[in-house]
Amino acid sequence: MNKDVFRDSQDDLSSELQKILGEDDQLRLREARIEKIAELLKPASDIVGKVETDHILHESQLEGYSVVTHFTVVRITK
Repeated sequence: MNKDVFRDSQDDLSSELQKILGEDDQLRLREARIEKIAELLKPASDIVGKVETDHILHESQLEGYSVVTHFTVVRITK
């Protein structure tokens, strides 16, 4: 009985971890696209001004998990 409970718990945790890792991969792809856009905008800085990027990390708790959110901020100034 204990082996079944342990196996079920392990399966649930493994499934949840795979879901989180998949979402993390999607966020990393979005981050890469945003950074590419920022790089593409840099040559236009002669026209519109200076292009800067900042990275912000925010940590929170969700259902017993520590969730780190990574934001990329693109700032264009004249």
